[in-house]
Order: sequence, then structure tokens, then C-alpha cells
Amino acid sequence: MSTLPRLLYSAQEVATALGVSAYWLQQEARAGRIPATKAAGRWGWSRSQIDEVMDALAVTPSHTTPAPATTTTRPRRTRQAPAHPPVQQLVAKPPRRRR
Repeated sequence: MSTLPRLLYSAQEVATALGVSAYWLQQEARAGRIPATKAAGRWGWSRSQIDEVMDALAVTPSHTTPAPATTTTRPRRTRQAPAHPPVQQLVAKPPRRRR
């Protein structure tokens, strides 16, 4: 009896292999940022799609050395009380009809 090769892997299996959460993986697939297949209402990943995702998530070191990070401190903003207009005295209107 021959066994067929596995076509699709579940979100949990792929997430474990990639070191990310299954929720994040499904969100990215839903947004179209990573390749995925939706079959029978579930997200699935083929071997080639998993390889594409791994390549996209791989961080390659750059050959240039980054400039040293300098922290410049800006003066802190202080919250100033808003300027309110002067208070105006309210005057009652006379009634519309007389009794």
C-alpha cells in the first residue's frame, strides 16, 4: 500500500516550524502578505509556500556597518493649561407668550 505525499500543512504545524503563532500566520495569509491556500474553510500551506514564507521571514545581515546610534534628547514638552475665554454672564430670555 503506497502513501500519498502530504499536500497541505495546518496553521499550527507551520507556525510551530516557523516559530510564530498560528493566529499571526492566519492573519498574514488573510491579508495576502504571505502565500497560503484556503481549502474547506481552513488555511493550509504547501511545501513550496512554506519555503517562500521562510525566505520572506529570513533576516539577512547587511554587509555595511551601521552608524553608531546617537541618542539626542529633545526637551520634554510640558502640558500647559488651555487658554479659556472669559466667562460670559447668561441672560434669560423673556417668555414667548404672555399669560
